[in-house]
Amino acid sequence: MTISIKKQLCNVMKDMYNKQFISLYDGNVSFYKGGSNSFYITQGSVKKNNLNSNHIIDVPFSKSLDTIPNISRESLFHKLIICQHRELNHLQDVVVLHSHPIYTTSFMGLERNKCQLNMLYHYFPELKQRVHIGKNVSHTCLPGTLSLAEDISKNILNHDMVGLENHGIVCVGESVEEVWDKTQIIEYHAKMFGVQN
Repeated sequence: MTISIKKQLCNVMKDMYNKQFISLYDGNVSFYKGGSNSFYITQGSVKKNNLNSNHIIDVPFSKSLDTIPNISRESLFHKLIICQHRELNHLQDVVVLHSHPIYTTSFMGLERNKCQLNMLYHYFPELKQRVHIGKNVSHTCLPGTLSLAEDISKNILNHDMVGLENHGIVCVGESVEEVWDKTQIIEYHAKMFGVQN
């Protein structure tokens, strides 16, 4: 028996919360079923440890995001990334996962020692075979803004993941399992780097 996509979205958010990849109200995930006219996204300002299918919003592409109640303020970058992939292959499923993993975010630096997330390749060359990381998005782009959404969608094009300085990461793929696996792989390697420093 296959688990419904809404259940998968809830499960990955709960798993991220339980493994400390997000705090209680942080992070979000979206899903586009190839060929459809809408996408699902987790509701904003809801406790991720109590997420259920009622907290998954169906967002029609034809509707303005600011008219949708309880939508996440970060839904704009989800929509832009999904639309990019839709233009390339509208029949392909797309999942966008946004998290705030501690070691990965720390690896990129907070106030000083800024570092591109793809610098992990320097220490762990085998990562190039597993996760294609684009250029970081500057911390000057604030959450929920058009500038952040545009920079994320630009930097993640032809990549699996981008780092958001002082914020977290965004990963894109074709399934919930794929994006969650890649997010965990990067956090594991960032943790190895962090433990030795």
